[in-house]
Amino acid sequence: MSLESLNKSGRVVLVLLILLSLILVVCGKGKEEKGSAQNEQTQGESQAEQGQPQSPQGMVSPQASNIEVGDEELGKFSVLFAKTQQVQADFKDDMENAIKGTGMTLERYMEIMQSMQGQGTPVELTNEEQKQLQDAQQALGQVQAEAQQQMISIVSEGGMDPQRFQAILMALRTDQALQMRLQKALGQ
Repeated sequence: MSLESLNKSGRVVLVLLILLSLILVVCGKGKEEKGSAQNEQTQGESQAEQGQPQSPQGMVSPQASNIEVGDEELGKFSVLFAKTQQVQADFKDDMENAIKGTGMTLERYMEIMQSMQGQGTPVELTNEEQKQLQDAQQALGQVQAEAQQQMISIVSEGGMDPQRFQAILMALRTDQALQMRLQKALGQ
């Protein structure tokens, strides 16, 4: 089974989990901020499930942020953002293969992950599945580390500080005007 054949909510959960973990590690945020970001992600997913309007990448609030982003900087950000999105897309197959390489299907992995997040039917894991899950998470960690390193390089070599990149990315979660400017810069 491929990622394309997973149901839409399964793909959304997987993409959000991957994106969130990549963003957090890329910019070196601590564990306390990771917990807060996961809570925000869960709230965004809940709003999406309830049919509430949701902007790209889980952005749900029309609030303005406290960050100033000039047109030139936003242009640079949009180019780097597109490149980091391509890295994520390029690593999708690697992530799929990392899971499959443990002997677990993608469907079962997603079912387990959703259950662990309280978003699905509780599942019982066999000893073999526990080992496969542990192996899958370790393999995914290696794939994500490689992707993160590439994204850090892209951002740094593109002339932007990774922390500034992340600050803009986080502002995009809440600032609808900035979201619209980015969409315009991306030609959407």
